[in-house]
Amino acid sequence: MHMNSRGTVSLRSSAAYDPPLVDPGYLTAPEDLQMCKTALQF
Repeated sequence: MHMNSRGTVSLRSSAAYDPPLVDPGYLTAPEDLQMCKTALQF
């Protein structure tokens, strides 16, 4: 099962110790939700 949704990782600022901004982007592609539903029913 391969999802089509993609997340992003970007810099929060130019400071070295600031954590990055992480957006996992879970289930942002409509077909991914249907694929997960089908897998759960299986």
